[in-house]
Amino acid sequence: MQTYRQIEIIVIDDGSTDKSTEIVNQFIVSNSDLNCRLFSKENNGASSARNKGIKESNGTFIQFLDADDILFKDKIQSQVDLINENKTCQLIVGSYETVNLKSSKTRKRNYSDNSDSLWIGLYRSDLGNTCSNLFNASLFKEQGLSWDENLPSSQEYNLLFDILKITEQIIFDPQINTRIIRRDNNSISTNEQNNLARRFDLRVRIKEYLLVNEALTFINNQNKIDQYLFGLIRQTAKFNLSKANRDLTRHLKKDFFPENTEVNTRGYLLAYNILGFRGAERLKKLMKR
Repeated sequence: MQTYRQIEIIVIDDGSTDKSTEIVNQFIVSNSDLNCRLFSKENNGASSARNKGIKESNGTFIQFLDADDILFKDKIQSQVDLINENKTCQLIVGSYETVNLKSSKTRKRNYSDNSDSLWIGLYRSDLGNTCSNLFNASLFKEQGLSWDENLPSSQEYNLLFDILKITEQIIFDPQINTRIIRRDNNSISTNEQNNLARRFDLRVRIKEYLLVNEALTFINNQNKIDQYLFGLIRQTAKFNLSKANRDLTRHLKKDFFPENTEVNTRGYLLAYNILGFRGAERLKKLMKR
């Protein structure tokens, strides 16, 4: 239970087939002092459920929480304190920890050491998490933003892109008060390929927006932007080298050259320099056999 008590709790039953509604109703009866309401709807995905919650909400700020994730007890209070210090805040980007159930590894993301611009954070999918963040309700109620119900993935950063287009009144919360549960399988399934394509498309749209509307930000960060795009292109090459090569030609400069990283090893860069992108990726596959 949150230490901050001036909240309303809106539970969206998105077509559950278990005893979820029964459990929630029992909770509401047992906690009559809480402002908790349950709404049931057809299963139309997370974005639809979140939009329903927004519609039914009355608060000044909105906290989203997915079924598996956890908010530590001081999460809301900590961020309300930040809001009281920053009256014009439209979004709080919250630090969080991620627990991968498959590998049992815990990864922490703490924004006290954040040095990237908001746009580069967006580009790298590093502006918090749906459940670690806190959103000003005016973004939805007055600005008309919503979760895109037609996107099967990348909904969170598509929304953050829309937010950054209208405001940069964003602050970072350095305290880790959210735990995110992951169940990654690391497989290159058709679904994973489609998700990657949507991630790439969003980054292209962000890059094009910055080029036109935030020229200085684009100029100062072009290399970071292109290096990140190249990373996505290399992921695409794992299952569709032709598409990856087209993406490289279309979206990166002719004189682009990848930086040396853990993925772009010196050997890979040597092959890239001699054989080009296609040749380097083919050689990499041959060496794995």
